[in-house]
Amino acid sequence: MWWATGFVLLTLVGLGALAWAALLMHAMLYGTFQVMDPGSVAAPEPGRYARALVVGCLVDVAGTAAMLRLLLRSTDRRWPAWASALLAAAVGGVVAASTLLLVVGVSPLSLLGY
Repeated sequence: MWWATGFVLLTLVGLGALAWAALLMHAMLYGTFQVMDPGSVAAPEPGRYARALVVGCLVDVAGTAAMLRLLLRSTDRRWPAWASALLAAAVGGVVAASTLLLVVGVSPLSLLGY
């Protein structure tokens, strides 16, 4: 499905933005606490964020492919191809973003208030 390729590329760009934003937030928090209370926050490790991005991208591609396989093998295929690809990419993207945050050390549920 060619639609899925475009949607996966969009989710990969989103994952890159999420990893970059998480690294910037950690760096700003580290800088703030260096002024107020030195040593209370560990320095950001760019390698950890790069590893989280790679794991997130792999999970995104694998999750989207698995979801597409499930959607295309179902007996009730009434949705258009673009809708199936969008759903598969959305599910893969959410799972990949959660995985990226978990590798970095942030609980995805804490962002929802749980």
